[in-house]
Amino acid sequence: SILGAKVSDTRAEIPDLDADDPVIVVKGKADGPTAEFLKFIDRSPVADRIDRFTEDMRAVGNGHLDLFLKIPLDEKKLGNSRIEGSYAFQNNEVLVDSALPPLRQVNGSVQFSGSDLRVPEITATLFGGPLKIKGGLQKDGRVVISANGTVNVEQMRKQSDAPWLASLSGSTPYRGEIHINKRNADLIVDASLVGLGSTLPAPFGKLAADALPLRFEKRLLTQPVVRKGQKTGRDETVVRDQLSASLGQLASLQLIRRKQTDGFTVERGAIGIGRAQTLPEAGVALGVALPKLDLDAWRSLLRAAGTSGGAASSPTFVPDTISLK
Repeated sequence: SILGAKVSDTRAEIPDLDADDPVIVVKGKADGPTAEFLKFIDRSPVADRIDRFTEDMRAVGNGHLDLFLKIPLDEKKLGNSRIEGSYAFQNNEVLVDSALPPLRQVNGSVQFSGSDLRVPEITATLFGGPLKIKGGLQKDGRVVISANGTVNVEQMRKQSDAPWLASLSGSTPYRGEIHINKRNADLIVDASLVGLGSTLPAPFGKLAADALPLRFEKRLLTQPVVRKGQKTGRDETVVRDQLSASLGQLASLQLIRRKQTDGFTVERGAIGIGRAQTLPEAGVALGVALPKLDLDAWRSLLRAAGTSGGAASSPTFVPDTISLK
Protein backbone atom coordinates (compact mmCIF):
# COMPACT_ATOMS: atom_id res chain seq x y z
CA SER A 1 0.00 0.00 0.00
CA ILE A 2 1.03 3.63 -0.60
CA LEU A 3 -0.48 6.21 1.76
CA GLY A 4 -3.51 4.01 2.40
CA ALA A 5 -4.03 3.13 -1.28
CA LYS A 6 -4.01 -0.58 -2.16
CA VAL A 7 -1.40 -1.34 -4.84
CA SER A 8 -2.21 -4.00 -7.45
CA ASP A 9 -1.12 -5.10 -10.94
CA THR A 10 2.30 -3.49 -10.43
CA ARG A 11 5.50 -4.35 -12.28
CA ALA A 12 9.06 -3.24 -11.45
CA GLU A 13 11.97 -3.98 -13.75
CA ILE A 14 15.57 -2.99 -14.45
CA PRO A 15 15.75 -2.86 -18.29
CA ASP A 16 19.55 -2.97 -18.43
CA LEU A 17 21.56 -3.73 -15.32
CA ASP A 18 24.84 -3.24 -17.23
CA ALA A 19 23.95 0.25 -18.48
CA ASP A 20 26.21 3.17 -17.51
CA ASP A 21 23.31 4.64 -15.51
CA PRO A 22 20.94 1.74 -14.72
CA VAL A 23 17.40 2.61 -13.67
CA ILE A 24 14.45 0.78 -12.18
CA VAL A 25 11.10 1.35 -13.89
CA VAL A 26 7.89 0.90 -11.92
CA LYS A 27 4.45 0.80 -13.52
CA GLY A 28 1.65 0.38 -11.03
CA LYS A 29 -1.98 0.84 -10.16
CA ALA A 30 -3.56 1.71 -6.84
CA ASP A 31 -7.08 2.16 -5.52
CA GLY A 32 -7.87 4.10 -2.39
CA PRO A 33 -9.26 7.23 -0.72
CA THR A 34 -8.96 10.50 -2.65
CA ALA A 35 -7.94 12.21 0.60
CA GLU A 36 -4.80 10.05 0.61
CA PHE A 37 -4.10 10.91 -3.04
CA LEU A 38 -4.15 14.62 -2.14
CA LYS A 39 -1.46 13.82 0.43
CA PHE A 40 0.43 11.98 -2.33
CA ILE A 41 0.48 15.13 -4.49
CA ASP A 42 1.49 17.25 -1.50
CA ARG A 43 4.51 15.01 -0.86
CA SER A 44 5.50 14.72 -4.53
CA PRO A 45 7.93 17.01 -6.41
CA VAL A 46 5.07 18.85 -8.13
CA ALA A 47 3.93 20.17 -4.74
CA ASP A 48 6.65 22.84 -4.74
CA ARG A 49 5.68 23.96 -8.26
CA ILE A 50 2.06 24.53 -7.20
CA ASP A 51 3.06 25.83 -3.72
CA ARG A 52 1.10 23.03 -2.04
CA PHE A 53 -2.30 24.51 -2.90
CA THR A 54 -3.87 21.02 -2.53
CA GLU A 55 -2.87 20.93 1.14
CA ASP A 56 -6.15 22.48 2.36
CA MET A 57 -8.42 20.57 -0.03
CA ARG A 58 -10.72 17.94 1.45
CA ALA A 59 -12.30 14.93 -0.25
CA VAL A 60 -14.72 12.09 0.48
CA GLY A 61 -14.67 9.01 -1.74
CA ASN A 62 -12.23 6.80 -3.62
CA GLY A 63 -10.33 6.84 -6.88
CA HIS A 64 -7.87 4.98 -9.08
CA LEU A 65 -4.18 5.84 -9.54
CA ASP A 66 -2.00 4.88 -12.52
CA LEU A 67 1.66 5.55 -11.67
CA PHE A 68 4.93 5.48 -13.61
CA LEU A 69 8.31 5.83 -11.87
CA LYS A 70 11.80 5.85 -13.38
CA ILE A 71 14.42 5.83 -10.62
CA PRO A 72 18.24 5.80 -11.04
CA LEU A 73 19.94 3.07 -9.04
CA ASP A 74 22.80 5.46 -8.29
CA GLU A 75 21.88 7.25 -5.04
CA LYS A 76 23.72 10.36 -6.20
CA LYS A 77 21.35 10.64 -9.16
CA LEU A 78 18.07 10.10 -7.33
CA GLY A 79 17.25 13.74 -8.01
CA ASN A 80 16.84 12.78 -11.68
CA SER A 81 13.95 10.43 -10.91
CA ARG A 82 10.84 10.77 -13.09
CA ILE A 83 7.29 10.50 -11.81
CA GLU A 84 4.17 10.53 -13.95
CA GLY A 85 0.65 9.54 -13.14
CA SER A 86 -3.06 9.93 -13.55
CA TYR A 87 -5.70 9.85 -10.83
CA ALA A 88 -9.37 9.18 -11.63
CA PHE A 89 -12.03 10.46 -9.24
CA GLN A 90 -14.89 8.02 -8.71
CA ASN A 91 -18.07 9.87 -7.73
CA ASN A 92 -16.30 11.93 -5.03
CA GLU A 93 -17.22 14.94 -2.94
CA VAL A 94 -14.40 17.52 -2.95
CA LEU A 95 -14.04 20.78 -1.03
CA VAL A 96 -11.65 23.00 -2.99
CA ASP A 97 -12.09 26.27 -1.08
CA SER A 98 -13.90 27.04 2.20
CA ALA A 99 -15.61 29.97 0.46
CA LEU A 100 -17.37 27.60 -1.96
CA PRO A 101 -19.82 24.71 -1.48
CA PRO A 102 -18.34 21.24 -2.01
CA LEU A 103 -18.24 19.75 -5.49
CA ARG A 104 -20.43 16.63 -5.58
CA GLN A 105 -20.47 13.62 -7.93
CA VAL A 106 -16.91 14.42 -9.04
CA ASN A 107 -15.70 12.20 -11.90
CA GLY A 108 -12.74 12.62 -14.22
CA SER A 109 -8.96 12.59 -13.99
CA VAL A 110 -5.98 14.67 -12.89
CA GLN A 111 -2.68 14.07 -14.72
CA PHE A 112 0.60 14.96 -13.03
CA SER A 113 4.36 14.65 -13.26
CA GLY A 114 7.26 15.97 -11.23
CA SER A 115 6.81 19.42 -12.76
CA ASP A 116 3.30 19.58 -14.18
CA LEU A 117 -0.36 19.24 -13.26
CA ARG A 118 -3.19 18.98 -15.81
CA VAL A 119 -6.96 18.60 -15.62
CA PRO A 120 -8.23 17.34 -19.03
CA GLU A 121 -11.86 17.40 -17.87
CA ILE A 122 -13.67 16.77 -14.62
CA THR A 123 -17.45 16.64 -14.30
CA ALA A 124 -19.28 17.42 -11.08
CA THR A 125 -22.40 19.06 -9.68
CA LEU A 126 -22.42 22.47 -7.98
CA PHE A 127 -25.33 24.79 -7.12
CA GLY A 128 -27.70 21.97 -8.05
CA GLY A 129 -26.53 21.69 -11.67
CA PRO A 130 -23.83 20.07 -13.82
CA LEU A 131 -20.29 21.49 -13.95
CA LYS A 132 -17.32 20.86 -16.25
CA ILE A 133 -13.78 21.78 -15.16
CA LYS A 134 -10.58 22.03 -17.24
CA GLY A 135 -7.16 23.56 -16.65
CA GLY A 136 -3.67 23.03 -15.36
CA LEU A 137 -0.30 24.49 -14.46
CA GLN A 138 0.84 27.48 -16.54
CA LYS A 139 4.43 28.45 -17.48
CA ASP A 140 4.42 31.26 -14.89
CA GLY A 141 3.65 28.81 -12.07
CA ARG A 142 -0.04 29.62 -11.71
CA VAL A 143 -2.74 26.97 -11.84
CA VAL A 144 -5.63 28.20 -14.01
CA ILE A 145 -8.95 26.36 -13.91
CA SER A 146 -11.95 27.19 -16.11
CA ALA A 147 -15.44 26.01 -15.21
CA ASN A 148 -18.76 25.99 -17.04
CA GLY A 149 -21.88 25.07 -15.14
CA THR A 150 -25.60 25.54 -14.60
CA VAL A 151 -27.47 26.69 -11.51
CA ASN A 152 -30.67 24.70 -10.97
CA VAL A 153 -32.95 26.22 -8.33
CA GLU A 154 -35.14 23.13 -7.89
CA GLN A 155 -32.13 20.97 -7.10
CA MET A 156 -30.68 23.65 -4.80
CA ARG A 157 -33.88 23.59 -2.73
CA LYS A 158 -33.26 19.89 -2.07
CA GLN A 159 -29.83 20.71 -0.66
CA SER A 160 -30.63 23.91 1.24
CA ASP A 161 -33.53 25.29 3.28
CA ALA A 162 -32.59 28.94 2.58
CA PRO A 163 -35.98 30.74 2.41
CA TRP A 164 -34.97 33.07 -0.43
CA LEU A 165 -34.75 30.05 -2.75
CA ALA A 166 -38.57 29.86 -2.60
CA SER A 167 -38.62 33.16 -4.53
CA LEU A 168 -36.46 31.81 -7.38
CA SER A 169 -37.25 29.39 -10.19
CA GLY A 170 -35.65 27.92 -13.30
CA SER A 171 -31.98 27.49 -14.18
CA THR A 172 -29.20 29.58 -15.72
CA PRO A 173 -25.69 28.90 -17.06
CA TYR A 174 -22.54 30.50 -15.62
CA ARG A 175 -18.85 30.61 -16.37
CA GLY A 176 -16.05 30.73 -13.83
CA GLU A 177 -12.29 30.97 -13.75
CA ILE A 178 -9.95 30.26 -10.84
CA HIS A 179 -6.34 31.51 -10.77
CA ILE A 180 -4.24 29.83 -8.10
CA ASN A 181 -0.89 31.36 -7.22
CA LYS A 182 1.10 30.51 -4.11
CA ARG A 183 -1.90 28.92 -2.37
CA ASN A 184 -4.07 31.98 -3.00
CA ALA A 185 -7.07 31.55 -5.27
CA ASP A 186 -8.61 34.40 -7.27
CA LEU A 187 -12.12 33.58 -8.47
CA ILE A 188 -14.26 35.21 -11.20
CA VAL A 189 -17.83 34.14 -12.00
CA ASP A 190 -20.09 35.59 -14.72
CA ALA A 191 -23.74 34.79 -15.45
CA SER A 192 -26.49 36.46 -17.50
CA LEU A 193 -29.25 34.97 -15.26
CA VAL A 194 -31.35 34.31 -18.38
CA GLY A 195 -33.63 31.41 -17.49
CA LEU A 196 -33.79 32.35 -13.80
CA GLY A 197 -37.05 33.87 -12.56
CA SER A 198 -37.36 35.84 -9.33
CA THR A 199 -40.28 37.02 -7.19
CA LEU A 200 -38.00 38.62 -4.59
CA PRO A 201 -39.13 42.05 -3.35
CA ALA A 202 -38.33 44.99 -5.64
CA PRO A 203 -35.92 45.75 -7.16
CA PHE A 204 -34.79 42.13 -7.41
CA GLY A 205 -37.78 40.58 -9.16
CA LYS A 206 -37.33 39.49 -12.79
CA LEU A 207 -38.86 37.35 -15.52
CA ALA A 208 -36.97 34.22 -16.53
CA ALA A 209 -36.46 35.55 -20.07
CA ASP A 210 -34.84 38.79 -18.87
CA ALA A 211 -31.06 39.19 -18.68
CA LEU A 212 -29.56 40.59 -15.47
CA PRO A 213 -25.75 40.28 -15.62
CA LEU A 214 -24.17 38.95 -12.45
CA ARG A 215 -20.42 39.19 -11.80
CA PHE A 216 -18.58 37.99 -8.71
CA GLU A 217 -14.86 38.34 -8.02
CA LYS A 218 -12.66 37.20 -5.15
CA ARG A 219 -9.08 38.51 -5.25
CA LEU A 220 -6.07 38.58 -2.96
CA LEU A 221 -5.00 42.13 -2.12
CA THR A 222 -1.32 42.73 -3.02
CA GLN A 223 1.18 41.05 -0.72
CA PRO A 224 0.73 40.09 2.94
CA VAL A 225 1.55 42.81 5.49
CA VAL A 226 3.71 42.05 8.53
CA ARG A 227 2.81 43.91 11.71
CA LYS A 228 3.09 43.58 15.49
CA GLY A 229 0.22 41.64 17.04
CA GLN A 230 -1.73 43.65 19.62
CA LYS A 231 -2.01 40.71 22.01
CA THR A 232 1.24 38.84 21.42
CA GLY A 233 3.58 41.70 20.45
CA ARG A 234 5.08 39.37 17.85
CA ASP A 235 5.25 39.88 14.10
CA GLU A 236 2.07 38.63 12.44
CA THR A 237 1.35 38.23 8.74
CA VAL A 238 -1.87 39.97 7.71
CA VAL A 239 -3.50 38.62 4.56
CA ARG A 240 -6.50 40.41 3.05
CA ASP A 241 -8.78 39.68 0.14
CA GLN A 242 -11.53 41.60 -1.64
CA LEU A 243 -14.97 40.33 -2.61
CA SER A 244 -16.75 42.29 -5.33
CA ALA A 245 -20.16 41.61 -6.88
CA SER A 246 -22.50 43.45 -9.19
CA LEU A 247 -26.05 42.71 -10.36
CA GLY A 248 -26.57 44.76 -13.51
CA GLN A 249 -27.19 48.38 -12.48
CA LEU A 250 -29.33 47.28 -9.52
CA ALA A 251 -26.79 46.47 -6.85
CA SER A 252 -23.11 46.25 -6.01
CA LEU A 253 -21.07 44.79 -3.17
CA GLN A 254 -17.48 45.29 -2.07
CA LEU A 255 -15.96 43.69 1.04
CA ILE A 256 -12.40 43.80 2.40
CA ARG A 257 -11.69 40.78 4.55
CA ARG A 258 -8.77 39.80 6.81
CA LYS A 259 -7.68 36.19 7.05
CA GLN A 260 -7.70 34.61 10.49
CA THR A 261 -7.00 31.10 11.73
CA ASP A 262 -10.71 30.19 11.63
CA GLY A 263 -11.51 31.90 8.31
CA PHE A 264 -12.04 35.48 7.15
CA THR A 265 -13.52 38.45 9.01
CA VAL A 266 -14.93 41.54 7.29
CA GLU A 267 -12.97 44.73 8.06
CA ARG A 268 -14.98 47.11 5.86
CA GLY A 269 -17.48 46.97 3.08
CA ALA A 270 -19.94 48.83 0.89
CA ILE A 271 -23.34 47.65 -0.37
CA GLY A 272 -25.20 49.77 -2.90
CA ILE A 273 -28.77 49.19 -4.08
CA GLY A 274 -29.92 51.52 -6.82
CA ARG A 275 -26.86 53.70 -6.27
CA ALA A 276 -23.08 53.53 -5.90
CA GLN A 277 -21.82 53.26 -2.33
CA THR A 278 -18.37 54.51 -1.28
CA LEU A 279 -16.19 52.09 0.66
CA PRO A 280 -15.85 53.46 4.24
CA GLU A 281 -12.65 53.54 6.30
CA ALA A 282 -14.15 51.01 8.69
CA GLY A 283 -17.34 49.02 9.07
CA VAL A 284 -19.96 48.17 6.45
CA ALA A 285 -22.06 50.89 4.80
CA LEU A 286 -25.37 50.21 3.05
CA GLY A 287 -26.72 52.79 0.60
CA VAL A 288 -30.21 52.45 -0.91
CA ALA A 289 -31.83 54.72 -3.53
CA LEU A 290 -35.22 53.51 -4.81
CA PRO A 291 -38.51 55.05 -5.92
CA LYS A 292 -40.29 52.76 -3.46
CA LEU A 293 -39.23 50.33 -0.72
CA ASP A 294 -41.58 47.68 0.67
CA LEU A 295 -40.23 47.20 4.16
CA ASP A 296 -42.90 44.63 5.09
CA ALA A 297 -41.87 42.34 2.22
CA TRP A 298 -38.17 42.55 3.12
CA ARG A 299 -38.85 42.16 6.84
CA SER A 300 -40.86 39.00 6.17
CA LEU A 301 -38.05 37.55 4.05
CA LEU A 302 -35.31 38.46 6.53
CA ARG A 303 -37.33 37.09 9.47
CA ALA A 304 -37.68 33.76 7.63
CA ALA A 305 -33.94 33.77 6.94
CA GLY A 306 -33.21 34.37 10.62
CA THR A 307 -35.22 31.34 11.73
CA SER A 308 -34.30 28.86 8.99
CA GLY A 309 -31.00 27.76 10.57
CA GLY A 310 -27.74 27.05 8.77
CA ALA A 311 -25.69 29.68 7.02
CA ALA A 312 -28.71 31.86 6.35
CA SER A 313 -29.13 32.57 10.06
CA SER A 314 -25.45 33.37 10.57
CA PRO A 315 -24.56 36.33 8.36
CA THR A 316 -20.85 37.15 8.24
CA PHE A 317 -21.56 40.89 8.33
CA VAL A 318 -24.33 43.42 9.02
CA PRO A 319 -24.35 47.11 8.02
CA ASP A 320 -22.96 49.60 10.54
CA THR A 321 -24.54 52.54 8.70
CA ILE A 322 -27.55 52.79 6.39
CA SER A 323 -28.29 55.63 3.99
CA LEU A 324 -31.82 55.49 2.55
CA LYS A 325 -33.23 57.67 -0.23
